[in-house]
Amino acid sequence: MNNTKINRNPYIIGRPITEPKLFFGRENLFHFIDDNLNNSQKVILLHGQRRIGKSSVLSQIPNFVNRENFVFVPFDLQDQSQLSLSAILHRLATKIIDCFNLSPDQVTLPLATELEKDLTIFSRHFLPKVYQAVNGKNLVLLLDEFDVLSNDVPNLANQHFFPHLKSILQEQKKLFVIPVVGRELEDMPKLLDLFKGAPKQKIGLLDESSAKQLITEPAEGMLKYDPNAIQAILELSAGHPYFTQIICFAIFGQARGEQRWQVTRTDVENIVDKAIEIGEAGLVWFRQGLPIPERVIFSTVATKPEVKEPLKLLEEYGVVHTPELDRAQKLLVEWGFLQKVNSPQLLNVVVSSYRVTVELVRRWMLNQHSLKEEIYELEKLNPEAHNSYLEASKLHEQRHIEAAIQLYEKVLQINPNHFSTLLGLVQGYLDLDTKEFQKALELSERAYKFNPEDTKEGFIQLLLNYGNELMRQKQFQLAEQQFNKVLELDRNHKLAKDILAKAKNEIRKSSTNPYFIGSIVPLEQFVGRKEEFDKAWDIIMNGSRMFFYGSAGTGKSSFLKYLAAPETWQDRGINLEHGQYLIVEINCQDIRPFQPSAFWRELLIRLKDVLSDLHTKLPEQDQSDTSVNLRLIQSEIENILQKTTVDKADVKQILKEIKRQDKFLVLLLDEYDAVLHPNDNYAESAIQQFLSECRILQEQDANRCLSTIMILSQSPIGLSSTSKYNNLPDISSPLKPFKDNELKILWEHMPTPWDQKQSLQRIVKEITGGHPALFQMLCYLLYNQLKQKGIPDIETLKADFENMTEELLFRRIWVSLNETQRMVMRLICLYSLEGKIDKKHYDMKGVEDYLKNNYAILNNLKVSGFIQSNRERNKESYSFTASAMQQWVIREIVSNNEGEIKERERVFGIMNQGQINKITQPIKWIRENPDVIKSVAGGFQELAKVFLPSL
Repeated sequence: MNNTKINRNPYIIGRPITEPKLFFGRENLFHFIDDNLNNSQKVILLHGQRRIGKSSVLSQIPNFVNRENFVFVPFDLQDQSQLSLSAILHRLATKIIDCFNLSPDQVTLPLATELEKDLTIFSRHFLPKVYQAVNGKNLVLLLDEFDVLSNDVPNLANQHFFPHLKSILQEQKKLFVIPVVGRELEDMPKLLDLFKGAPKQKIGLLDESSAKQLITEPAEGMLKYDPNAIQAILELSAGHPYFTQIICFAIFGQARGEQRWQVTRTDVENIVDKAIEIGEAGLVWFRQGLPIPERVIFSTVATKPEVKEPLKLLEEYGVVHTPELDRAQKLLVEWGFLQKVNSPQLLNVVVSSYRVTVELVRRWMLNQHSLKEEIYELEKLNPEAHNSYLEASKLHEQRHIEAAIQLYEKVLQINPNHFSTLLGLVQGYLDLDTKEFQKALELSERAYKFNPEDTKEGFIQLLLNYGNELMRQKQFQLAEQQFNKVLELDRNHKLAKDILAKAKNEIRKSSTNPYFIGSIVPLEQFVGRKEEFDKAWDIIMNGSRMFFYGSAGTGKSSFLKYLAAPETWQDRGINLEHGQYLIVEINCQDIRPFQPSAFWRELLIRLKDVLSDLHTKLPEQDQSDTSVNLRLIQSEIENILQKTTVDKADVKQILKEIKRQDKFLVLLLDEYDAVLHPNDNYAESAIQQFLSECRILQEQDANRCLSTIMILSQSPIGLSSTSKYNNLPDISSPLKPFKDNELKILWEHMPTPWDQKQSLQRIVKEITGGHPALFQMLCYLLYNQLKQKGIPDIETLKADFENMTEELLFRRIWVSLNETQRMVMRLICLYSLEGKIDKKHYDMKGVEDYLKNNYAILNNLKVSGFIQSNRERNKESYSFTASAMQQWVIREIVSNNEGEIKERERVFGIMNQGQINKITQPIKWIRENPDVIKSVAGGFQELAKVFLPSL
């Protein structure tokens, strides 16, 4: 080997590749250029992202394109955007003379002062002389950095250069241009308009064969690459020539330093940090070329090897979905910065995920730019909004609170992701004489999602203050919710625990009302669910597992508490105090952030507590053998808990001991949805592994001494589109609205004689649809009025019910649905009102067509108990199960809520114009006549007639 060659790194970074033997690929591109030049295409547009090798392509065109009829002049327009047209033409003329080494006898260079007076000198005198000097060949200008003159920002050059270039191209038959730009052509409307019809070609990634040539051939005879090493480079670079060169440059440097010339996959992985260091300038340029919304989406996808829903992931950081972010996601795919990967799932459903095209760039982004940092940049999107924020802050400092709030709110209307405004507005709401706690909490929660480290303490304090205020107002149920939220953030918060205990005590003392709102129903008041309980019991006795699911307010936690109660087991002939069955309850939402090791540890801690409790309850005759057996299990658990990390193998060990002692473990897992959501330390792959471990533990390791009952909000239909579904239990059951016999038992708590009034019960059922929480809420309010007044005030009852359901239920349900589900709910609402509004009839064909095309969503909503179907004359119709929910959806439609309007517009974007026209007509009429609607839905007028028949 020649040491001189070995000492020189053969890979090229930092300049265009001018050497033909070091340039690889792009054959199709050069054929494209050659064909179009020979077909007399005067303009050929080339475009590609930054650092993709555009300048190298321009440098190689003379080497790979037929030169019999053409000569080429490279001309870089970088740093020329502020020059006058005459100055640019003078520089271009100078470049042409230098390129062909023309003497003054052949061509006279026009002076800049001459061109200032007469621009036509360039085209009518200078160019003809050039054609003559190059033997009549066609002149092709290779214009690099052409987008410098394509900027939408006005400058001297782009105001005159484009039209002048177009005019001389039309005038000069022997003049051709090949401009290359570093942006997508769609972003440069002026350029496209000027050169309409011009052929255009994207300069993209190298194909695999060319990329392999670029890796191996420059160092041939020096480096020898293992096939796995080449594959590793391709995985990092994706065939991007610049990043391929950087990686290989770093590999060569390492090999030369170690005098080891065989390259392995390990060698490639070892130089990643060095390659990033070498390519730092290019990587920075790569990122800076992206607008802010694109940077945010790019950084979001970069957080993981693959991200299924970037916009949904951003919502977890408190980011509001905006059209700019939606457009950015689409553009990044179109530009090639991101790749959209479609993966087939169960039931032939295809799930899309996104990944960064160039893995090296993704790793650099992770190291250099946090997602939070990029999200914060969203504040800069709208200068007007930021200036308004600064003005609002000054007003706030001067104690002009209401004026500051108005300006803060205006900022968030313009830019909902101006996070500095969130905290300012939170404080503004709290500085009012009548504190706006609810508004402040909503914004504070968003701020917490974005920056939990800095806002957690303030968020907790706000919840405590609001809870104390509610305690003062004797709204103990709502106060209880605030303290529970504090404990979700800090499970050991002593003050929250103490005040929560007081709130619960006040609820018990002040309420003789037999109905319950927003809390777990006590065992003695639990009604129904016999069919679901029988299913759960069979699963437990068979040593298997299943999950129950239902929307907010369906009594999921109450059902699980009932299942865990000793009295429930006693009714089935089993005394839990004998210690054969060990019941462990875990609310997965309490494990924050969720991690498998934390779950396994929590399981063993809870089991240890159960065993300790049993020791104190064992009957005298059982103290000997049973006590010893329980202590053996407890001792093993204590030893395991000494470990730093607890895993599935440890739990398996305990299960073996449980089996050996002839015991049985029953796991009751509430809020299991928390297991299915990733966090910073719990990736999608970790979710899959944990779910798989749970399945294997149940099916293979437990040896029929373990049963698991889970509670989820998502239905099997909603979960089936995810790969997580494969490792969830095969058996599931919905918690549906109450049946008539169950409602009858609840209704019997009403004061006499109303407890016997079947017509009243029927109307309450129609209003609530038998939904457990809705039925409890309305009965709770109705019971209070009947006890206090004898005859209820229907308007007050209606207002209280609407406020309560908005606060505690409907908004939670609405947010849990996706956009399409919400649109289907709106359309069912419109459909059911057809002909009932002042006898107005609308053409509902557009609604019917849309519903037919969304049968799966309809079925999911039916299973969830939100809607019901009826078939008449071979036609399927749909209606709301609860008229109260229909009334709530109507209020959403008639509201001018900006989010509601934008969401409708997004869904309308996938409909045809005919459907949109048919659907918007009734929406418009409803919004213009909201008072007429009040008599149609809700059922409270019918309720009034029961108490005041004369109405």
